[in-house]
Amino acid sequence: MVSPFSDLPNDLIIKILSLLPVESILKFKTVSKSWNQLLSSPFFATIHSLSSSPLSQPFPLFFSTIRDDSRIYYIRNTSTLSLQWLNFRGAGHLNCIACDNGIICFHCSFCSTELLFVGNPVTSKYRCLPGLGGLGEEFLVGNIGISFDPITQNFKILVRGRPKSEKAGAMPFEWRLFSSVNESWKTIQDPGYNLENVNSMVCVGNTCYVLSWTKLSLLAFDLERETVEELPNPVLISPKSSDRELSYRFSVPQKWGERVAMGEITGDLKLKMWVLCREREWVEVIVGNLQNFGLGIDDSLSPLLLVGETFFLHNANKNMMYAYNIKSGRLIMLQDNVSGQVDNLVLYQPTLFSCFL
Repeated sequence: MVSPFSDLPNDLIIKILSLLPVESILKFKTVSKSWNQLLSSPFFATIHSLSSSPLSQPFPLFFSTIRDDSRIYYIRNTSTLSLQWLNFRGAGHLNCIACDNGIICFHCSFCSTELLFVGNPVTSKYRCLPGLGGLGEEFLVGNIGISFDPITQNFKILVRGRPKSEKAGAMPFEWRLFSSVNESWKTIQDPGYNLENVNSMVCVGNTCYVLSWTKLSLLAFDLERETVEELPNPVLISPKSSDRELSYRFSVPQKWGERVAMGEITGDLKLKMWVLCREREWVEVIVGNLQNFGLGIDDSLSPLLLVGETFFLHNANKNMMYAYNIKSGRLIMLQDNVSGQVDNLVLYQPTLFSCFL
């Protein structure tokens, strides 16, 4: 039987396949050895990631631990908030997660052992990074960020934590940087800011962003130069604001195209999205109204993540997660009993990239 694609130019075949969702590509790998070779190549993974197909839209990931069972959940349908979970089920407790260009990195603790995994949820291929501390001692992880280069398919992982000790509370925090080029860790200079209440970081290009509640500013880590730049917040914040108030008011940084963005819920329940421009100035791009849903400032609402037209929110008092559609003005609640652990809600873009050598 002759393939219907046999008379088509290879360039046209690649263009057609690049518009399909990742799940379909994985099925087409079984068509033939030549198709498997093409669709598994770094070349096609890059072409597919650059396509403008509406079939491979980003979606949120987060982890939850119920009865000592840790899973990474995802929400593909933002209209119904139906939950699914990844095939990987970590041994022990998942503590934090980060992702970039379709590659995720997550940390879990098991029997006093700290492990970092990196991989692609779509292909279900993961690897455990070598020696988390890398410098001869155990290391307690606090925050992680990952930068994955879609061209070279190399990656760097920034970790904030401190060495294990019988007096762990007295140990200073340190920053460790892992590079897939030389497969090793190194300690980088501590910028000296208090990041106690931050649970995730986001990388845009070679820069990793994280909030500092002490300085009331955004810190930008250049992973190539290993330098830190302090950026102002989108709006003026009173120095009297507590860490708790600020953690509810602002979201952690998130990726907006090739920019970094932050969500905000104001005292009069206005939902805003701010984007950082090249001139290091913040621009307000989205405004929503949460005043008509019976919610109040006492609910300790916090913005989590914007996915398309849907803004995910967390109600700390009721331990609930909501999805607010900016276009329709509709608010729906996540029904499943996993919405309490949402401090690491991250945006995942399906790709075919691999983190293996």
